[in-house]
Amino acid sequence: MTHQRDDSGSGFTKFLFGAVVGAGVALLFAPRTGKETRRRLSEFDPDAITGRVNEAVNGVSDVIDRGVNAYKKASSGTEA
Repeated sequence: MTHQRDDSGSGFTKFLFGAVVGAGVALLFAPRTGKETRRRLSEFDPDAITGRVNEAVNGVSDVIDRGVNAYKKASSGTEA
């Protein structure tokens, strides 16, 4: 039996997509009326949301980079 690897997207992209879907489901099941939810959604600034998502992506990327660098240092036996 052979296994094929699916490289159609990065793991982080899949995670981010899942987070967006989860947020949408959370909005559907929120303990507010539809009218109140629509009012609150109309108050959101799409540019602000995009900026926050970009900040989060950059922050996660930085943490991953530090982890990779720490792993490389530890596996090569060199010290900083």
